[in-house]
Amino acid sequence: MLQTGIQALASASLVELRYHSLHRSVGLFDSARELLAAILNYEPASVGVCVAHSLVALVANTHLMDDRKQQHMHATVLLRTLCLTCPTLAAQANALDALVCVLLDPRVKGPEGYQSFRYVHDLADQIGHRFLASPRCRCLFSRSSVSRLLYGLTPAIVAQASKDGEGDVARLLVRDHSDEERERERERDRLGNLDSRIRSLHSPSPHTTFSGDMLVPPLLRVARCFSGLIYFTAKQDCFEALGRALSLLALSECGQVPGSCDSLLDLMYSLLGTRQETRQQLLGWVRERDHYRGRGGRGRARELMRGTDKDREKERGQDQETWKGASAPSTDLRQYVTVVSQLFPYTLSDRHNLVNSYLSVVLLSFLKAGLFDVLIRLASAVPPADTSLCLNPPDSHYGMPLPSSPALGMGSLSPSMGRVPVAVQCADVSHEATILVYIILAMADELLPGEYRSQFNAFPRLVSEAASLSDRHSLSFRSALLLRNIQYLREREREKDADPVYGLPRQVDISRVSDSKGKGGGKLCMSVSERVLQESLPGHGVADTQGHSVRHLLVGHMGRKEFLALLKRSGLKQDPYNADWAAVSDLLIGPWQEIEYLELSVRKGVFKALFKYLMDSDKGFFVQALSPASPMLVRTVLDLFTLLGSSDTGVLVLSQSRFGPFLLSCLHAVLQAEETLTHTAEASGAGGAGTSAGQGQGTDSPLSYQNRSPSPGQTPKTPSYALRRSAESEEGLMLSSMGVRTTHARCFFSVINALLLTRRGSDYMMRTSVTIDSRKHTMWGLLSAVSETSRRQYLIRAMTVSLQPSPHTECPATLLEKVLTMSETHVSRATKYLAILHLRTILMVNPCRDTKTWTIGLLNTQLLGARADEVTRTALSCIVEAAQDPATLEVVVNSIDYNIVLSKRDGERGGERDRDRHRRRDSDIGSSLAPVKRTEALLLLLLANTLHNGQIPLVLRNTSDDHLMYKILTTRPRMYVVRPPCGILRPKESASITILIAMPPDTSVSTVADTRFRVDYYAVGDAANSGLASQLREVLERDGGRGNTIMPQIVRGLFSDNKPAHHPRITLPVVIKEGSAPPSAFNTPSPSQARKRGGDRDALSLSMSRGYSHRRGSSVGLGNQESGMYRMTMPPKAGEAERERQREREERCERDRAELERMHRDLEAALMEAETQTQRADSITERLHEVEHAAESERAATAHKMSRLERDRDVLKVKLTDAERERERERTEVKHERERSVEMNERKVAAEMDAMGYKARATRMT
Repeated sequence: MLQTGIQALASASLVELRYHSLHRSVGLFDSARELLAAILNYEPASVGVCVAHSLVALVANTHLMDDRKQQHMHATVLLRTLCLTCPTLAAQANALDALVCVLLDPRVKGPEGYQSFRYVHDLADQIGHRFLASPRCRCLFSRSSVSRLLYGLTPAIVAQASKDGEGDVARLLVRDHSDEERERERERDRLGNLDSRIRSLHSPSPHTTFSGDMLVPPLLRVARCFSGLIYFTAKQDCFEALGRALSLLALSECGQVPGSCDSLLDLMYSLLGTRQETRQQLLGWVRERDHYRGRGGRGRARELMRGTDKDREKERGQDQETWKGASAPSTDLRQYVTVVSQLFPYTLSDRHNLVNSYLSVVLLSFLKAGLFDVLIRLASAVPPADTSLCLNPPDSHYGMPLPSSPALGMGSLSPSMGRVPVAVQCADVSHEATILVYIILAMADELLPGEYRSQFNAFPRLVSEAASLSDRHSLSFRSALLLRNIQYLREREREKDADPVYGLPRQVDISRVSDSKGKGGGKLCMSVSERVLQESLPGHGVADTQGHSVRHLLVGHMGRKEFLALLKRSGLKQDPYNADWAAVSDLLIGPWQEIEYLELSVRKGVFKALFKYLMDSDKGFFVQALSPASPMLVRTVLDLFTLLGSSDTGVLVLSQSRFGPFLLSCLHAVLQAEETLTHTAEASGAGGAGTSAGQGQGTDSPLSYQNRSPSPGQTPKTPSYALRRSAESEEGLMLSSMGVRTTHARCFFSVINALLLTRRGSDYMMRTSVTIDSRKHTMWGLLSAVSETSRRQYLIRAMTVSLQPSPHTECPATLLEKVLTMSETHVSRATKYLAILHLRTILMVNPCRDTKTWTIGLLNTQLLGARADEVTRTALSCIVEAAQDPATLEVVVNSIDYNIVLSKRDGERGGERDRDRHRRRDSDIGSSLAPVKRTEALLLLLLANTLHNGQIPLVLRNTSDDHLMYKILTTRPRMYVVRPPCGILRPKESASITILIAMPPDTSVSTVADTRFRVDYYAVGDAANSGLASQLREVLERDGGRGNTIMPQIVRGLFSDNKPAHHPRITLPVVIKEGSAPPSAFNTPSPSQARKRGGDRDALSLSMSRGYSHRRGSSVGLGNQESGMYRMTMPPKAGEAERERQREREERCERDRAELERMHRDLEAALMEAETQTQRADSITERLHEVEHAAESERAATAHKMSRLERDRDVLKVKLTDAERERERERTEVKHERERSVEMNERKVAAEMDAMGYKARATRMT
């Protein structure tokens, strides 16, 4: 009943306090003190809840008062009273938290804030004394650590304390016992009885598990603001106190309070300056200090600097490396801090040096305090078996020994507390601690002197772990920091008066050059971090200039002003003839062999200035782009070409992996910058790429492309190009030669299209050569580019394309077939627009596996239109010149007039498919090459001709293992005669056939462009090898004596007497002459003359009358295709013997005809059987397709079922998770209910004990 009434009274009193605060009552805090005193006198049990609510109300309403500073001081006194009178540790922790919040209010400055600081100083001693009296808290904090941690005040309060003459903050930390201090000691002794009685009434059990979550939030909050105090004091005691407190906090609280270890690491990141907001806060403090000293405190600033102007000028003349610790005056920390503070003048330009100095002092202090040892233990921690923390007995759990460093101040601990149990979540804590150690090592290597840096070498294993971590995790961590710094710099660019702030680690650190006395020359000093260098660009050479070792020049984060400032600091005049300036140029860029990388992803202004200087200084320049797909790179290169067009000399070598769009943009920029463009060339044939490269270097043309030869022992991975500008050019740019050796023909012809599209309506003189692969998509892109070019109605006067296939090409005929197919597919769409004077495609085929045959072919010239005659003569002359060397070109194929497709046939069905495919093409005779029997035979038909000769050699070669019987037919029998027209070829044997041409000398190419020759052949056995030739001859002679009429339009040929006509290797010369009498040895008689000379035994007349059609007026064939023979016309003989011989010949012919018919029937039977097998195979294939379709359907149904099962499984998982969360919530509620009941019981007992003590005091007072 009493407790309920007191709670109601406290609530009503708080409402009244809020009402008075809103009306700005002056006696607010007096009423609050009386109310809290009454509550403590009548019901101490409810002090925890009442005090918490009242503190929140007072802190929240402080900003509504009139006299804010005065009220702040009263609030501090009230909180101090509550902290001293709260009976429980929980209440004391709540009051301490609220007190820290009030003290860290940045709105309160001046003497009132300093007075609050003195109150906190006394309160810290009292709270520390009470904590040390309890055995549960003695292992966590010492008296000095708690008192020093609570000194985390704002910098304004510290400055006010120094201004009022109260002495340095270090005096308060050292704890000088003055008279005022002794008076406070006596006051604490008077209150000691009450404290001792409260401790005796509420002494806890030594086996009670203690949780430090009520102390971590205020300590971390105080430690976060402690960085400002460190920066303004820069004394050893502050750093050691912070390091000692953080070490103890890490050892005691990391495994107990959730998130405390993360808060500790977060605090360490902030203190070490790895976060941008911390550096910005530090620079803000420096600016406030500079502003304060600039308003009249200059004399005081000099006193603080402890030096005069002369001394400062003397210190400024020292080397810049002094502040980094290369030659520190002494190992004493106080002297080092003093030297650092005197080295730097307090100017706006050296703020980042002050920040570096602060960071170095923080590192040294942490090293002294032993915090680095703690981080090492955290980084190498092992997860314990039990995560609970119990102090008795100490050896029951996994423990970690405390650091043995005397700076930790652990001498006051008992021997039983030598090992403090730690429960660490090793997975995350070890990872974060290792990253933090890696950052500390990196900063120590850059900021600390050699004496202190050597102390880190005592941890070789950890250094190796940090190095391995840099390869995996820390790289992404550093990348995130750099990205944030870049974003911050972009935001800072908009603010004109703000100074740039650089994050850690910087890629390039360009030191200032000391040139105070104005001596000529000067030097350029660059210090590049070796760690960043090894991780980013490992294994490159070193270029030494003037004693400075510079491996790389990375300008990725340099602005134009910084770059110009760098050139200005060098102290050199921008004179190309100055030796020092040339040395600086060599240092920046160097020749092609020395420079390794120059990053192009920079702003345009930076590279413009650099390139302009290089052009003026006549220096070579090498660029290798690190980001080929970057839009910034393309824009930068466009600017470079713009500068290149206006400069006199310079060389630019570009190396790209995907060079197509890049080169296209570059050439487009070149054409945009000039008014006229002329293309000439001297490269041709197979060596076009190499010839172009060689001629481009020696020509006088202003602009040329050339290949850059790699260094010995290197294999170029990407194609290279060189662009050269000559000083003698006055009429504009001229592309003299372009030699490209690549497998990307489409990219190359995209550049050609760009060249043609830039000047519409102009004529171009262009001669290019490109060596490409024989893959289908490559030639497809080549011919597509030609087609696209032709659509633009541009005139290409000379264009040579060399196709060099890969070594895996199986047959030259296959490659030739691809070229012809794609040429007709693509180029035919642009027939009416195409106007090419000389389009020559040279096809070079590597030697095949079985034969050393080189094939040369031309594209179809029927697509060239009106200029086909001129193109044909020029192309044929090139072919004849190439075919004159029989050692390198065994056989020649001319596909311009006779588009012959040679391929390997296997089976009649394949032949039928090929016939169907080739029937749609008017320029092929591939349908005639289908074998009549399933065989592996391949008959190579290689034809070479010239329109200026009367005889054309035709070479037939049998590459199979069977004997082949062949027959040759032509579609123009009036103009062509083939001798011998048929015969037998043994395996691996060749035959030379003569084709006779009878036409006027002025016949055009279009007349013979559609002529076709057909070769019919089939395999025969070895048994017919001996007598088949003679039988065939007899059949021909007997057939010719049947009195067939010889038409006068037929061109006839005569065999000579002394050379047999059936031998396949002998060429039978025949003289052709129409309309005139033949010579004596050879004659081509008219029909009447042939009849009159019928008795001449020295000549043999061949008739080609079979299949002649009077209606068409021409012959469609040269014999019967089924029998493969010609009819022979023989003069009649007199006498009975002659008739007998004639009769015998007829009988033999009948027998031979019967034999041939039998063979023909066998052949037809074989063909029928092959068709049956083919149909059977088709039916099997259809069944397989049906089975595959059924399997696919079943597979789809199974996949659908699996997806449904997975969906059901996910639903069950969600339900199970919800059930587990519900059970966890119930357990938590039960646990909290138990804790609340225990706490209420404790409070009741404490209240009763306080009531008893109060009654006892009342009785004594009465």
